Amino acid sequence: MRQAAEHERFLREIGARLPRPYYLFLLVWALSCRPPAPPEKLVGRGVVQKVIPADRRVVIAHDDIPGFMRAMTMSFEVRNPALLEKFTPGERVRFTLERTDQTLYLVAVDKEPAEESPPHAAHENPASRE
Repeated sequence: MRQAAEHERFLREIGARLPRPYYLFLLVWALSCRPPAPPEKLVGRGVVQKVIPADRRVVIAHDDIPGFMRAMTMSFEVRNPALLEKFTPGERVRFTLERTDQTLYLVAVDKEPAEESPPHAAHENPASRE
């Protein structure tokens, strides 16, 4: 019981010593603490150019990523290094990026079927029509 009374007195003394702006600062700080926004997911398509396991990166020549960036060749960091095993240079892929205010990670990849070439007409020599 005596300990509780001493503890209570101690807390009152500390409270009496702290300047009032300090309490305002604590209130503002506490109210500004909020969880970070969830990452934005972006989907892109492109052709794998190079895999760089030492840097956990893959270089992809990608098409436009709507609302994010134009088509270009860019290096992306993968969140999970095991994902690098799914990439083969020259392969067409569909990939998912997660973007936050401070990070951009490639988090998923799927191989796209090879684009079939359009059906060709019988090869005719225009000169042979005569």
